[in-house]
Amino acid sequence: MKYLKALLAIGALLLLSINVSSGSVLEETKNKCPFLALEFVEKLRLKFFKGSRDDSLTYSQLQAIINSSNDAIITIDNKMIIIGWNPAATSMFGHTESEAVGHSMITLLPKRSHKYHVTQAGKAHPYYDIAASKKMMGGVANSTGKQKDGAEFPIEISLATWKDGDQIMYSAIIRDRSESQRLNRQKAEFIATMNHELKTPLTTMMGSLGLLKGGKTTQLSDKAKKLVTMAYKNSERLLMLVNDLLDFQKLQAGRMSYDMKKHKLSSLLELAVENDHSYATRFGVDLKFVNTGIQGDILIDVNRFNQVMSNLVSNAVKYSKESDQVEITLSRHDKFLRVSVIDHGEGIPEDFKSQIFGKFTQSKNAGGSQKAGTGLGLAITKTMVEEMGGKIHFTSKENIGTTFYVDFPEIIHQ
Repeated sequence: MKYLKALLAIGALLLLSINVSSGSVLEETKNKCPFLALEFVEKLRLKFFKGSRDDSLTYSQLQAIINSSNDAIITIDNKMIIIGWNPAATSMFGHTESEAVGHSMITLLPKRSHKYHVTQAGKAHPYYDIAASKKMMGGVANSTGKQKDGAEFPIEISLATWKDGDQIMYSAIIRDRSESQRLNRQKAEFIATMNHELKTPLTTMMGSLGLLKGGKTTQLSDKAKKLVTMAYKNSERLLMLVNDLLDFQKLQAGRMSYDMKKHKLSSLLELAVENDHSYATRFGVDLKFVNTGIQGDILIDVNRFNQVMSNLVSNAVKYSKESDQVEITLSRHDKFLRVSVIDHGEGIPEDFKSQIFGKFTQSKNAGGSQKAGTGLGLAITKTMVEEMGGKIHFTSKENIGTTFYVDFPEIIHQ
């Protein structure tokens, strides 16, 4: 039973570590046993706490799960002495099982953090019944590990506790964060390069092409004007791609700033139509604000709101037919002001509706091809709306059209 309790704690930690790292493609690929972990925790629950007699769950199967993990799984007693050690722990720290078992856990940590980790272990959660297994899962803490040769490396520790009689025991999953830190540095460098080496020259180039296209510097022949216009449009698309990727990175990192101020929503919508009118005209689509006379104020970052509207309008325009109309309306719903962006285009396929706010996803048109874009616009829009205190949803019918609804709390004047 003692061994099963230890496995139960480890299983809970496996599930936690899988959940924590689910946003990382690298970590999802690296961890080999998410489904096995889920399966063995459930089997333990049924077999030993609900009277099931599932003989298919054997010691060797449970041990295989621990041994197959790419994360170090270590069990220690209440005196911080190591009593369990898996092969990944050997790979990570350099100690063999025989070298590690029987020695203190703090030998795996730099001397400067010994006192901290002993204190933290003393504050670990008490043992809980499996029926409340979620409470049994400890938090995730970042720290530093020490290898056999003294080299230090960044780690992530998840800790759970269990009881052997009156003695509190600990099970820990330790993940090496060296690779994820290296990838984060590379990602930051890539974003910085994109910002300085792509966005800045693109903006300058678009300004010059815009002057040529508008005839501000010299008169161009029709053929030259056509080429300049094409170059301008392609530059515009590339700049949109760069901006989407930069915004997406900021949102993921939680670095998107918002300057929230009170604004009259009807005035913002009139401005949105004015800003996006030329874009709609290029597709032969009529963009119209249907003003029902509703007046109301919301707390909003006006620049982010304009970005939200541009994303929704450009999406509606792209999936509309030439000579169609895209309408923007304003209405009240409970304590919210609702903006509706309505198109009469192809609609969203039923099997794609669940993915509509996904990252790097795009619906295909009737011919099976995708529209130009990054597939990030609606993901960015949803995040921005929600971070500004709003809500977004949609309705759609194929061959009839789609309506996106954006709701913001109305400021009630006393």
